Amino acid sequence: MLPSRGKRTPEMDTNVKDSTPGFNRFGFALAGLCLILLGCGGSAASSDGGVADLQLLSTVHLDVAEPSGLTPFGTGQCLVIGDSTGRMDVLSLDGQVVRTMETGLTGMEAVTYRASDDTIWVVQEEARVVSKLDSTGHVLAQYDVNVAGPANKGPEGLAWHPGLGVFFMLKEGSPGTLYRWDPAQGILSARELAFALDYSDIYCDPDGTSLWIVSDESRTLTRTDLDGVAQQTWSHGLPKVEGVIVDRANGRVYLTSDSVGDFYVLKF
Repeated sequence: MLPSRGKRTPEMDTNVKDSTPGFNRFGFALAGLCLILLGCGGSAASSDGGVADLQLLSTVHLDVAEPSGLTPFGTGQCLVIGDSTGRMDVLSLDGQVVRTMETGLTGMEAVTYRASDDTIWVVQEEARVVSKLDSTGHVLAQYDVNVAGPANKGPEGLAWHPGLGVFFMLKEGSPGTLYRWDPAQGILSARELAFALDYSDIYCDPDGTSLWIVSDESRTLTRTDLDGVAQQTWSHGLPKVEGVIVDRANGRVYLTSDSVGDFYVLKF
């Protein structure tokens, strides 16, 4: 039996202006320009005016139905969740399955690992639930997250920021939104995004100053600041990308594809 859920958070009104620093008029203007470029068939522009292509190094087909979120999980490994199966698979960084865990959860779209207490946090998009699991996949607690919008346009990405002690949560669309979320306090802030056609997953850079957001429909990877303002964009050109890890120090990007079930290694 699953444990009882935690505190239910109030439904967000994303039309309310956010007072978080950095949510300024220039940021919205820049985001609007990026969206115009995307609507014309291009990719979001980087701060230096160009969009670079990521180079594909390898592709591995995963024995995971609808692989979605992706997160680092110990040295030289990562964790991928299956949208419809309730499975979590530990992978080597060349895409080989190391071990499998059953969670009993379905509809999982996002995952992040918190090393400080060795816990795994997953998001069920349509249920609007965040679950805290131990490192073997057992559910410890659950929290309702009342994010407004259609059932299939809910929370799609989750990333833990150890320096700030908060989670960054990404809403896919209608509208695309970046949240700061705390299990005890609920949603702390929200900012609408406009630099891509949708938003599939989020990764927090270990340096604590950048977020990496991947888009399925735009087929892009964008580095942003902690307020979600786009700094630079790369094109990955891959179908239905739903998970991302960035190893900037070694120039590597790891992606998963929901529709074809592949694990990709790319380089900048």
